[in-house]
Amino acid sequence: MSEPIEIKPRAASLSHQRNSTGGASALTPRNIALAGAGLLLLAAVLWVFLYLPDSVGGSIELSPIERSPADAQPGDGRAASAEANGLPPLQAALREKARKQAEAALRRYVDAQLALETMSVERWGADAFADARRLATDGDEKFISDQFDEAISAYEAGADALEALIDDGNRRLADALSAGEAALQERDVNSAKDAFALASQYDSTAQSVVSGQKRAETLPEVIRLETSARQNEARGRTSAALADYRAAAALDPALDGITPQIERLGGGLEEERFRALLSDGFAALQARRFEAARKAFSAADALRKDDPAVIGARQQLNEATVLADLSRLRAKAEQAMREERFSDAQQAYAEALEIDASMAFARQGEDRANQLASDAHRINTILEDPATLSDDALMNEARAVSERILEASEPLPTLKAQASDVAAIITQFTQPVALTLTSDAATNITIYKVGDLGQFKTREVSLRPGRYTIVGVRSGCRDVRAEVVVLPDMDPVDIRCREPI
Repeated sequence: MSEPIEIKPRAASLSHQRNSTGGASALTPRNIALAGAGLLLLAAVLWVFLYLPDSVGGSIELSPIERSPADAQPGDGRAASAEANGLPPLQAALREKARKQAEAALRRYVDAQLALETMSVERWGADAFADARRLATDGDEKFISDQFDEAISAYEAGADALEALIDDGNRRLADALSAGEAALQERDVNSAKDAFALASQYDSTAQSVVSGQKRAETLPEVIRLETSARQNEARGRTSAALADYRAAAALDPALDGITPQIERLGGGLEEERFRALLSDGFAALQARRFEAARKAFSAADALRKDDPAVIGARQQLNEATVLADLSRLRAKAEQAMREERFSDAQQAYAEALEIDASMAFARQGEDRANQLASDAHRINTILEDPATLSDDALMNEARAVSERILEASEPLPTLKAQASDVAAIITQFTQPVALTLTSDAATNITIYKVGDLGQFKTREVSLRPGRYTIVGVRSGCRDVRAEVVVLPDMDPVDIRCREPI
């Protein structure tokens, strides 16, 4: 019986010996199953080498298993091992290269297998997946036997098969998602749920799958809202219909057909609101409720900025407001004129001219108010001090003013009454009256605007009633001055200088 042969595990990471990134095996059910398969394979090898020679009754001479250069740890002398195995350096290098290529092919297979595991491949591609795993298992056997070229072919064939499965799974996922989206757009609840459930078999964590399933769950409520919107619109409840469509859009903004309805109904409501505001504004304008009209036109402008209809409406409002203001001021001024409040009339006409300087009524009214205000002031001055009529110029002015007022077309009851009084005063003041002056025969007497009377003891002078200034001058004495209001039947006036200088 041959001596026991020492079997050493190889360092290559085989398809059934995948480790996690940290180096520790992940204790998943699949990894445990793979580890079990590896142990069975190792037991079979041991049976071949230890049990089979005795069972066949002969001796099988095996060479110790050589470690490939990839199995060596840093510093363990791979070149020395190759020389010990009797391989020339070039052949040893080619063998190491082949081993590394086999490991690369194995890594490609493992990456594809991990990707498929996240796609639940056992549900839809179990047979093809099993075929690919058999290829990988064959690659493992070739790798253990140092048949690296054959291992590379097996691993690459397995990786190709898995990558084809990945492509097929992605196509299936895309088809399911497309079918689910089509069912959503057709408002087919059951078909949408089935399609996204199928998609979840290929990738249950994909955002498109999760989102699609959620949309399928909310689809019945969307359908209910759309139905309610159509019913409300048919009944003329546009606002309620618009609210239903907006609620449906909030649940699923990606569904076709909802946004156009919102835009259509929203545009209709805006048009309806716009026309209502214009109508309200013109009604208020007609009723001369200008502030209400202004608010309505402003709201319409907010809906449609610079709309020609709004611009025209505002122009009409401005014109109506100006005309109303002018009419108000005219009425105010005319009322003041009737009530002989001439200063108030002057102010009202002035405000009207500030609004529109071309207004004839305001220009003419202001001129008339100015004239009457001036005449009224002159009449009042005469009435307050009739003695001023002793002046010829003032007498002539007073006569002209009183005659103008009395001839006025306006009623002016108060002012005309005052003008009549002035006319009577004028008549009175045009009749001369006798004024007796007494003096000392030494004082020289002069009446301003009448003349020098000289020296006398008594003198009678005929004068119009009014105010006169009389001056007395005497050598060696201080001059005297007296203002005398001449009226009919008045007492004599004494003028003489008494105070020596």
